[in-house]
Amino acid sequence: MATVLVVLFLLKALTVSYSAEIANLSGEWTVSEATGKYANLKATVPGGIYTDLMNNKIIGDIFYGNNDTETRWVAEASWTYKREFLVDDGLLNHNTVNLVFEGLDTFSTILINNVEIGTSQNMFVRYIFDVKEVLQSGNNTIEVRFASPIKMADNVTSKQDYTVPPKCPATQYRGECHVNQIRKMQASFSWDWGPAFPSMGIWKEVYLEAFNSSVVRYLMADHQDAPNTTDSWLVTISAYLSAKKGETIVGKLLYKLQTDVSLIQEVVDVNHTSDNGDDVRVDFSVEIAKIAVRSWWPNGYGEQKLYNLSAEFRNGDETSTKSVRIGFREIELVQEKIGRKLRRAMDVCVCLVGADGRVVEGRINTLSATTARSARVRVPSRKGAHGCISIVYVCECEVEWAKERIGKMELEKGKIADRKGTGLSFYFKVNGMPIFAKGANEIPLDVLPERGQNPETVSRILESAHATNMNMLRVWGGGVYESDYFYDKADELGILIWQDFMFACAMYPTYPEYLNNVAAEVRHQVKRLNSHPSIALWAGNNENEVALMTNWYGTHSNLTLYKDDYIKLYIDTIEPELRKVTDSVIFLSSSPTNGKESVQEHYLASNPQDPLYGDVHFYNYLVNSLEPETYPIPRFASEFGYQSLPDVDAWMTATDNLTDLDPDSNFMEHRQHHPIGNAENTLLISYQLTLNKSIDDYYKTYIFYSQIVQAMSIKFESEYYRSFMGRVDSQGRGNTMGALFWQLNDVWVAPTWSSIDYTGQWKMLQYFAKEFFAPTIVTSYLDVSRQLRIYAVSEVASLIGTTLDAVLLVQVYNWNSFKVVTATTMNATLEYGKSLEVGVVDTDVYLQTIGCGSLPDARNNCFFYLTLTASGSVIAPHNLALATSLKESNLVKTKVEVASVKQVDDEGFKFEVTVNADGISLFVWLDSHGIRGRFGENGFAQVIPTMQVVFQADEKTSASILEKAITVTHLNNEQYQ
Repeated sequence: MATVLVVLFLLKALTVSYSAEIANLSGEWTVSEATGKYANLKATVPGGIYTDLMNNKIIGDIFYGNNDTETRWVAEASWTYKREFLVDDGLLNHNTVNLVFEGLDTFSTILINNVEIGTSQNMFVRYIFDVKEVLQSGNNTIEVRFASPIKMADNVTSKQDYTVPPKCPATQYRGECHVNQIRKMQASFSWDWGPAFPSMGIWKEVYLEAFNSSVVRYLMADHQDAPNTTDSWLVTISAYLSAKKGETIVGKLLYKLQTDVSLIQEVVDVNHTSDNGDDVRVDFSVEIAKIAVRSWWPNGYGEQKLYNLSAEFRNGDETSTKSVRIGFREIELVQEKIGRKLRRAMDVCVCLVGADGRVVEGRINTLSATTARSARVRVPSRKGAHGCISIVYVCECEVEWAKERIGKMELEKGKIADRKGTGLSFYFKVNGMPIFAKGANEIPLDVLPERGQNPETVSRILESAHATNMNMLRVWGGGVYESDYFYDKADELGILIWQDFMFACAMYPTYPEYLNNVAAEVRHQVKRLNSHPSIALWAGNNENEVALMTNWYGTHSNLTLYKDDYIKLYIDTIEPELRKVTDSVIFLSSSPTNGKESVQEHYLASNPQDPLYGDVHFYNYLVNSLEPETYPIPRFASEFGYQSLPDVDAWMTATDNLTDLDPDSNFMEHRQHHPIGNAENTLLISYQLTLNKSIDDYYKTYIFYSQIVQAMSIKFESEYYRSFMGRVDSQGRGNTMGALFWQLNDVWVAPTWSSIDYTGQWKMLQYFAKEFFAPTIVTSYLDVSRQLRIYAVSEVASLIGTTLDAVLLVQVYNWNSFKVVTATTMNATLEYGKSLEVGVVDTDVYLQTIGCGSLPDARNNCFFYLTLTASGSVIAPHNLALATSLKESNLVKTKVEVASVKQVDDEGFKFEVTVNADGISLFVWLDSHGIRGRFGENGFAQVIPTMQVVFQADEKTSASILEKAITVTHLNNEQYQ
């Protein structure tokens, strides 16, 4: 059975307290440029050089105009952070005094009282230095001298014996080279959605810790079924204690765990020696009755129950305590065989052939079974395209079936290639329940890492994900391991985290010093993060398997070398270091990957994007995004997306010149880092809408249209993937169980793939996500024969083991009237986790028959409106189905306005907005401008004269102020300008 079962007792760190002494060194520092041009500027720790220079008005807002390139000199210089601090005799009387940096970005030399005490080379590790011997009673000085990361990356590269590609990013990125050589946020040197700000600084807390025996550095726990019973958990708690190399740690560990029924307390004697200076791990196991705790569930499936756990180390009068909250949940990544038919196998060249020479069973290439049966098979005089000698075409047949029926047919080398049926499933089970992963990819919360730690920023992003029915976010491998608060918040909200290690879109070095650096990073981050119930899996990298195997960077010129490097880093270093900490986690070597199939191919599959295995990343900006043929039918789509532009209000934080917002302006070209991205956006819009550059305020229309098409496209793609939940097509494609679109957030104001702009405002896509990720949906698409195929999908947990009788109401409207042309109903029996084809409509014939006009005009005059009900109540978001493209639809110009705004709470945060329309109106967009908050729905189709929409303000306001602020935009007005 190809199922990886991971049962975890999961933690999340909240506080660390010591009776040992802590001296906080964060706060006010000074910073100076190495040549003396800027000296003793005020600085803040945690922080970074760009933030400090902005605060000192040495540079302007780096996110304004072209300041990303105009301030590049900052990253090319070296900077020294410095401060003085007092130390008393009490602190020095401790046996150990450590200087602890939770995060240094990136290359630095640290001095205390002009004595060098260490260096840093990795922004993702905690640095601890023994400084007892260099401290003095009274006044002390600390300096952290940062070297330019740009220059350091270049210096490291010059020492390489061979090229580790890519050397530099695309010129459109306006970035810097060789970021893959250093352990720093990869996106800080630029990306196709963000600027280059290669910062330096003390980006996390710094402090002195003084103790005599030891401190609790990390606290973890795993759990599994207790021996000989399924009624209890066997919980193994692991505390990591720090001490000096060679010293013996003697004392007691007191564990406390609060369950629903009691407080569990246990004491463990400690007598361990720190042989090599590493933390000493002390394990302890205890059985807990399952009825004493409740399960932690992802968003939408149940509660997120957390419990308090602590570990207190005692040595005499000295104590060190780490407190955490825990969640009980089990998670599996299921990869099992699907079906009986073969996927394309290049050397399977046999089929059962009838007397007339037609294929009776089997498939030719990737054609459907029906097509294969009608295809004639000829016996060639030479080998076919794939080296087959028995027939011209490559046929696909189930191996056991073929062995029984082939008889004496001639085969290439007499062998049949077994390609494991039609692949493997790839989905998560949480607490035994199959989960369709719904969500997005999270990039760094800010390009300046210290700003990404802001709890308000973290809360806004994660709460937005939660509010739109997301249950998983992928923390992408080109950014940072996020703050403790980020994972704490994900735990509370039930947001599963697909956690990449920080390697993306590149090959990486494998010399010993680099690998040792990575090993330390992995150990620290896994100990810090893995116990969070939100962590679903760890992935070795982003897109490096597919980059290597499909020759993105010319790696096929020396493929053996780069394959060896890949294995050294991800398989021989990262995975073993992870397993040293815990063996009860899911690890994938890459994303995308074929999962177990990639492992069978020595972790480097010939086609890492095979839709029959693992996860896929898919992008295609050159074809119609609302046609099903555009998309793969994968097991799990972990990346896909389209760009849009943020609203005008966001742009005005980056420029004060409206001409900059023209799609063809130099400013817009500067902000567009994706090569030919602006042209692709225009092409994508043109499939659905007509752009007219001659209209007034064309830039506003372009922005609006870009958000419409992005929202429509990702809605279509996401719903298409969900429509393959629990079903496969004739080629074995389907059983799709994940849709994580690219990308959730932004690091600046620019044309990007985000659903939430840099100012924190939701784009139309984020509002749409609330509906296409709803627990139950009704969706549809036009197939190649213009049949409207309608599906219903439900993931309501209460349906497990039962069914729900539902009714689909299919209404047809003419664009020129609120009056329904006709309505029909279809019965549907819903099951958990299974997509049901509710009905098929012969679109053109049906629309002509009901009076929408003669062909082909009927498709332009009318549209479908789908409503799914059960027991008289609507159970899914309404869904509008077009019969043709928007630009071919005979929309009517309408007027839409806010009729009233009414406060509906006592505090002045919640309001009801009444919207009136004099005709059917599409993509009605409400904008509250300076009043931050969000609407209950937005970008909606208004098919009735009056609608009420809830607005939730972030700050207290009044109905009159809000009514004056709200503006309305809609397609039925824009298209007539």
